[in-house]
Amino acid sequence: MSVGSLSCEQKNSKENDIVLAALNIVIDGIANSDVSAETKCAANYIAGLVMADNKGMLDPEKQKAILCIFEMAFEVGSPVAMAS
Repeated sequence: MSVGSLSCEQKNSKENDIVLAALNIVIDGIANSDVSAETKCAANYIAGLVMADNKGMLDPEKQKAILCIFEMAFEVGSPVAMAS
């Protein structure tokens, strides 16, 4: 079934799933890499693009939660956290 044949509610749900999957890929990449300043900037840039493209599907509360998850992922991927 193509996205064009979905009802409005189904289409929004499908797009929301894609946005969350894209953010999950970025978070997994952060958590599984050495977090340098460049990596952190790149991850923030990519996440910003994804969230800006979500066309208002993510309310401000969800966006804030996503940013908190990113910070936790940065901590997991940092050499200091890995040495602990």
